[in-house]
Amino acid sequence: MISKKVMIIGLGSLGGYILEYLSREPGISKIITADSNEEWGVRKTNLVIEGSSMMDYYPEIEFVKTDLFNIDNTAALLNKYKPDLICNTTTLQSWWVVTTLPKKIYEEIEEAHFGSWVSMHLTLAKKLMQAVKEAGIKPLVINASFPDAVNPALGKIGLAPTVGLGNIDCAVPVIRLAMSKKLGIPIRNIQVFACGAHYWNFVTVRFGDVCGSPYYLKILAEGNDVTKEFSFKDLLLYPRPGGALVSPVVASSGVKAITSMINDTRAIVNLPGPNGLPGGYPTRVSAKGVEIVLPDDITLERAIEINEGSNRCDGIEKIDDNGDITFTDETSAVMKRMLGYDCKILKMDEVDEQRKELDRLFKKFCEKYR
Repeated sequence: MISKKVMIIGLGSLGGYILEYLSREPGISKIITADSNEEWGVRKTNLVIEGSSMMDYYPEIEFVKTDLFNIDNTAALLNKYKPDLICNTTTLQSWWVVTTLPKKIYEEIEEAHFGSWVSMHLTLAKKLMQAVKEAGIKPLVINASFPDAVNPALGKIGLAPTVGLGNIDCAVPVIRLAMSKKLGIPIRNIQVFACGAHYWNFVTVRFGDVCGSPYYLKILAEGNDVTKEFSFKDLLLYPRPGGALVSPVVASSGVKAITSMINDTRAIVNLPGPNGLPGGYPTRVSAKGVEIVLPDDITLERAIEINEGSNRCDGIEKIDDNGDITFTDETSAVMKRMLGYDCKILKMDEVDEQRKELDRLFKKFCEKYR
């Protein structure tokens, strides 16, 4: 069993919730919090220490300033603390930012789908994994930044995080709730096995429809297969807030994965980007990492094919062996028409430069709607 020292990098909405929940979990020896904003990081860390003490939890939590753009300094920091597990929640543009545009404009740019923003999530994740390699340590790494595409892209160049969090896992509690109500049995007695990428989760929860995405789903109620009794329309009966307000659910997925690794529970969890694979899968989570656990009626090859197809629905045509990401024609056309961003292939070696261009053009675009 690992020694239970966890580092959380990024203390925004998602990282903040993960820290809040994790500080109230028994059995973790130390939490290192890290963020580029030192003033905020210190304040947030102090707030969590105070809040957890109100509930009679007293974890050892220490804040350190971190700039992932500085790979050498990050490597030195990792060498100093030697975390057993790193949870990365950093991004250069939170997924919900686009949803704050006027409704009509958001609906137009959303036709490019989430994959079009992958450079904003890949940049810092890549630098973190480079720092981990440079540090010469081998922690488990959970990456929250679009792991369905970021993890496999990094895996192509030997820098794959262990697994992701959220996305496919965020559809699971809605499915369990719907089936619990439909069948009249406790939620805890519903088990879900699913394969599908971010797009599948996004559309099913919002529209009650897979919207063309391939997927795999098996639902067990008290051990019995009840998949045929499920309809995605059932999910519309249990709406929830969108945007940043969904962060507690996403954070819960991360904490579940973290505690399963720390405590070596070998829990089966539906998670994205395991071991550098695209999209999401049922996985067994332990102190050794993650392994794919599929029901007998689906092969790993078919599961990968499903997830690659689901990623295409999100605008990602393919990921090459060198980590380059090719966008679908639809996605690249929408981004060029809306923002003037002309990018058919996101090159791994140029991801930071291409990200800067996307950031510049998007900020210029948003100025028209302030």
